[in-house]
Formats: sequence, structure tokens, C-alpha cells
Amino acid sequence: MQGELLGETHVGPLGIPRDRGWALFDRDTGLGLTARRVPELLFGAARVTADGGVEVVLPDGTVTADERVLSDWLGRRVELRAATENDGAAPTYEDPGDETPDGPVEWAQWQGATGPFHDSPRIRLSLVSTGTLGGWDRRRFRANVLLDGAGEDDLRGEELSLGELGLRIGAPIARCVMTTRPQPGGLERDTSVLKTIHRERDGMLAVRAAITQPGRVRVGDVLGPAAD
Repeated sequence: MQGELLGETHVGPLGIPRDRGWALFDRDTGLGLTARRVPELLFGAARVTADGGVEVVLPDGTVTADERVLSDWLGRRVELRAATENDGAAPTYEDPGDETPDGPVEWAQWQGATGPFHDSPRIRLSLVSTGTLGGWDRRRFRANVLLDGAGEDDLRGEELSLGELGLRIGAPIARCVMTTRPQPGGLERDTSVLKTIHRERDGMLAVRAAITQPGRVRVGDVLGPAAD
């Protein structure tokens, strides 16, 4: 769903608290739902409630955590599940690969991470730069941190700090059909995005990071060498 813009946040060993802390699951297949399978998800927004729960703002403005209402919205029986309720299991997701005009030829399945519902246990924080994005809308890539300046590709393997946060920069992130999906605010379906990433960047855009030192990070903090 749509993300939240944070002026500052604490980041723990598993990333930003409550980031991907909940997910919708298809009751009939048992699979975790993403906008790869259900593009309508990107037109809803999730937000944390005062008591630490979550609620969903639907495109018509309805605010709910009622699974019956969410099921009616998406046209399938869904369950809203917290990562803390997932019994340590790694959920299974689907990916359509490169879609054809008539839809995907075959859906692939893979297991995500235990704990927060990240696609991979190796991605706890994602970073992308304005230099890499160019004219693309940042919302297509759903990164946790937007860096102002040149590309982040040469940072792999470096130990860095961002505010109070210590990071070890890992491999680039493989991109999927999510980058092409329509979103509110005038973002239309655009298959050229993924085609360009494959053609010019070997399918990779943004980098993953492991948390070496939890801490707070704020808008305006400078990415630099790790503190001794």
C-alpha cells in the first residue's frame, strides 16, 4: 500500500519499526498479497493507530481494519495479519515476472523473510538516490531512504553512518513488476520503467543495507563513514 513520509524515526536491527509489520493474506491460497498480484492495494494506505495497531484507508476514504470490508474491496477473502502473529514462519509470495499484454504466462512463488514481511531476509533497509532515479517518481521504488545526490551503486560493502544509524551496504536490489504499477496522484501503469532497468541496469535499482548500529535517523542527516 502507500507509504508514510517520516521526518525522523528510530531504526532497529530489523529495520524501521512497523515497516511491513502487517500484511494481507489470501484466505483461500494462504499466500501473502502484494500489488504484483493485486494492483488495487497501491490505492489504499495503511497507518499505525495510537494503540499500536493498524488501519487501512480505502480509495473512497473509508478507514477500516475489518477483514470483511477489506475482502469486499479486493474481491477475495483476505486476512489482516501482524508479523508478530505469523509464528516465525516465512510467508510465500508470488511474482508474475515480465507481464505480457494478456497477463503473466506463469506465476513464480518464493519465500520472504521471517519477522517483518520483507521480500528477503537480506533487505532490512533500502536506499536509493535522486541521481539514480532521474525523472522517475520515487514512489515506484518504495525505498526507506532517499539520498540526495549521485548514485548509490558504488557503496556496496561499505560501513557507513546515517544520523545515529550504522549501516553495512549490501547488494543492489532486483526490481520487479511493482515498479510499473499505477498509483494515486497520476502515476499510470508504465511497463517502460522495468524494461529500462533491465536494459540499462541489469534489472537492479537501489541497494539493501544491514543495520550494524540501531539509532535515530532524520531528514537532512548526512550519509558518511561509520564512526570508530
